[in-house]
Amino acid sequence: MNDQKPARSGRQAQRATRGGGMGRPYIIRNIPNYDVMSEENLLKTEATADRILAEVGIEFRDDDIALNHWKTAGAYVDGLLVKSPPRHVARNPEIRARAIHPTRPQPR
Repeated sequence: MNDQKPARSGRQAQRATRGGGMGRPYIIRNIPNYDVMSEENLLKTEATADRILAEVGIEFRDDDIALNHWKTAGAYVDGLLVKSPPRHVARNPEIRARAIHPTRPQPR
């Protein structure tokens, strides 16, 4: 009688024949890349966020460091509430640098 084991024909056999490497990915993405928003809609969203920051503000609870950063950047800070004029902090690199690194010497 033949004492040889039958050849493996399952997952282990497939893995053994692949050799090294990662092989084929489990999930293949067939969705093409595309812009989620047009430039116009992006600008509208940004303007709305600026308006909300200016009119409503953001409350920072239990974060004195963040409040100091905003104050240093020139925002209006009243207790926990922070308000900033539209496009004030986001568009001014010097103010952003002071907010991020308040102890670093600023360029003149």
